[in-house]
Amino acid sequence: MNKLVLLSFLLLLACGAGGCGSEESSEDSNSKGEERGQAQMSTDSLMLTGQLSEDRSSWQMKLENTTEEDLTLQFKSGQEIDVTITEEESGEKVYRYSDGQMFTQALKEVTIEAGSSKTWEEKLPDPLESGAYRVHFEVTAESVNGESPQKPLSADQTFSVE
Repeated sequence: MNKLVLLSFLLLLACGAGGCGSEESSEDSNSKGEERGQAQMSTDSLMLTGQLSEDRSSWQMKLENTTEEDLTLQFKSGQEIDVTITEEESGEKVYRYSDGQMFTQALKEVTIEAGSSKTWEEKLPDPLESGAYRVHFEVTAESVNGESPQKPLSADQTFSVE
């Protein structure tokens, strides 16, 4: 039973990250996210949401388990996530959560119970200058319930600072 649920999860994860589904729902998600600097990737098993604060001074990322079974994420180090902000036009990196951080070099497991979520948040060290940017939210898990995800657990969104 667990293998069937895991296979369903991986298939749905691949479809969610790969853009399967109707164009209408994808456009709705992107246009709503664009207004709030929000990125989202969802399947029937999980929902990853990344969002910048209204004043663009901090970010929050949430991974929600939408199944009726626990999800165990395995990491190759103490780093669970990464967030990168780049200038939209040049692609130049202006912020990366993991830069300057030190993470334990030990295997780590995090379990998200059925119907629960895990949230990460951080304040940006410096205000963003006016311009167009892209934010990339990523959960760095090597595997979910012992199986490698077929697509990264990540979401991207563009936003502007005036």
